[in-house]
Amino acid sequence: MGSGSRLAAFDSSTGAEEWRTDLERPIVNASPLVTADRGPADRAFITDYDGFGSAARLYCINIDPSDPVANPFEPGEIVWSAPVGSAAGATPAYADGLVHVALPAIGGYGAGRILAFDAAGGGDPLWEFTNIKGVGFHGGVCIT
Repeated sequence: MGSGSRLAAFDSSTGAEEWRTDLERPIVNASPLVTADRGPADRAFITDYDGFGSAARLYCINIDPSDPVANPFEPGEIVWSAPVGSAAGATPAYADGLVHVALPAIGGYGAGRILAFDAAGGGDPLWEFTNIKGVGFHGGVCIT
């Protein structure tokens, strides 16, 4: 669950908090994306909010138990994060090892972008699409 500037995981049977991770900025109108196909190294992805500024980030957070070989991260630990510019309601989508996020234009006016990142490594986007309509994206991405 994302609330304020924190992502938290809860035991669905008891409601007990399992872990929590503090982000740099608040989460606004975005939901976490959780992978289920990465074996012992599944992840949660979420964006924080920077309105029409330029400092929002996409976060990759470990959700599986730590393993010295297969997954050296603790549950709730940030594995990587990447700058995305503006973000408002930017719920990511995932398919085939790529995380996609749709964004408004920096400053709020102009063409929005869709960025695709390698789920395993983050870094710079693997590709970027700029909206041909010249308006921003304010919501999630759907992949079929």
